[in-house]
Amino acid sequence: MQILIRICLPSGLVLSVCSKSEPVDERLIGAWHTTLGQWTLSFEPNADGHYRTTFNGPFTPPVETGEIEARDGHWQVRKDSGEADGGTYFFVHDDTVIFQGSKGAITWQRAGATAPAPITPLPAPPPTATTTPLGKPIQGE
Repeated sequence: MQILIRICLPSGLVLSVCSKSEPVDERLIGAWHTTLGQWTLSFEPNADGHYRTTFNGPFTPPVETGEIEARDGHWQVRKDSGEADGGTYFFVHDDTVIFQGSKGAITWQRAGATAPAPITPLPAPPPTATTTPLGKPIQGE
């Protein structure tokens, strides 16, 4: 959403005030971490629309910086190197977000957050018996 207000002053000067919504979903602001194989990545989107990603692993590639827009479940980055990417994101909960893009999905955990307890699957329902322990069909089946 963009708001443009123009005020004409008696002297003929025009005063303009522009207001633009923040480029990054406020829930994404801050430091995030993930692990991909031998690599640990840190991702830091800022409210002003800039971001920084660092990589720690078997060797150290350059820090990635650029601009990010992330609103309403859609994201787009323009790296300072000129490369662009985009896709969707959704929050599993406040401290875990999944970004889906051209290179696949990455799950990010908010830095300093405790990992959530693993989800325990429900036990499987008991199998429906169609035979007795001796292998004879159950009547009524």
